[in-house]
Amino acid sequence: MPAQKIVLVTGSSSGIGLATALEAARRGHRAYASARQPESLGAILGSSGVLPIALDVTAPGAPARAVQEILAREGRLDALVSNAGYAQYGAVEDVSSDEWRRQYDVNFFGAIEVIRAALPAMR
Repeated sequence: MPAQKIVLVTGSSSGIGLATALEAARRGHRAYASARQPESLGAILGSSGVLPIALDVTAPGAPARAVQEILAREGRLDALVSNAGYAQYGAVEDVSSDEWRRQYDVNFFGAIEVIRAALPAMR
């Protein structure tokens, strides 16, 4: 079996993020499952190899703090699965500009901030 990897999965409260964190743990890796509200990670608490971590990808400094917390605990970070995001539904004229901006903040800029925080540790 390959060596255990330390993995950060963003957007782990449901769907693909949840499944990815559980699969990483099943494969013997230590998965940090993140969500804006860690209590939403109840489905995976207690799963072997999955650890919850609070991370709102749009909060200033939050991605760097989450990565630093993992580094303090583990000494390294081997992989990032940048999964946080959501879909915006509605006709262009029905969805407000603020709602579109919020989606871009999460899906695009949030991903960039997490990548920026994680890359130096993964080099």
